[in-house]
Amino acid sequence: MTISQVFKKMADKRLAEHGFKRRRIEGVIWVYERVHDGMKQSLIFQNHGVGLKHLIPNQPPCMELGIGAHPNPNFEYISGHRLTYLFSIDYIKAYLPSLANRLVETNGYYCAYKSFEELEEVISDYIDFTIEKAMHIFPALAKSNRWELPEMKEKLVALQQKLIENTQQYADNFTKKYNLSYITNISFVKERIKHIEELFLKNKDKDIDEIEELFLTSAAYLGELVIRTHGGRWGWKQFYDREVYLIIDIPIPNNTCFAGQKSDELHIFSSMAAGYWDNPEIYFRSITSSYKRLLQSLGLEEYYS
Repeated sequence: MTISQVFKKMADKRLAEHGFKRRRIEGVIWVYERVHDGMKQSLIFQNHGVGLKHLIPNQPPCMELGIGAHPNPNFEYISGHRLTYLFSIDYIKAYLPSLANRLVETNGYYCAYKSFEELEEVISDYIDFTIEKAMHIFPALAKSNRWELPEMKEKLVALQQKLIENTQQYADNFTKKYNLSYITNISFVKERIKHIEELFLKNKDKDIDEIEELFLTSAAYLGELVIRTHGGRWGWKQFYDREVYLIIDIPIPNNTCFAGQKSDELHIFSSMAAGYWDNPEIYFRSITSSYKRLLQSLGLEEYYS
């Protein structure tokens, strides 16, 4: 048996029922595509590692699934995002624990297999999850990033400048409005992040000018809360083509695998503005995901816990 034969057996018919047709890009990549709602939608399977004929102990081959979309239905090739970029491990686990467990074993990237029978299970799990729980993500992947517009980039700079000038005042305004305090423990920070994300979800269709105060006060409050809980300070950092105002110099303990970095950072304001509010459907861009990545680097919590 070959991997292509496994795909023919496990994937071709099931995905064809939903309009996906297979085309093979190269030796280790299998792509299923369809045009739906005016956009190109793709499922990209990629095999990693040696073949089963040359199995290396403790290094089994792995199959990765990426999901991608593009607003141009004639677009030739779409790169995909891994499942744990798009969805939290808890979301995956709630529907398909076997898939979540496999992903956790490889740090969220792939699903390992040691036989063609296991590969069949992996592909079946990927397809089950995609059909039942992931189809809604395609529009989020295809939509444009509104923060790439010149006027929105200028707005982000202006908002950050306002935050610099009155950080503590904005933070205190948030505490007064929602009757909050600065309790310095991880559970409390997580609860506040969930609350802030809920506020942004309620306002996701509003214009930026209508919720400017929410951006400024929630970012200031969460930033101050993180500094009091984990250390660090507000500061500027170059991030790709722009400068971002964020929490920097958060000290990393010497006993973690990230100790060589010395310190970490948290993109609070940009996570809210350019990330969560712009595209809340994508988990990796959420404030929750940003904070969990920080906790992992500080040795306080595994990202996929």
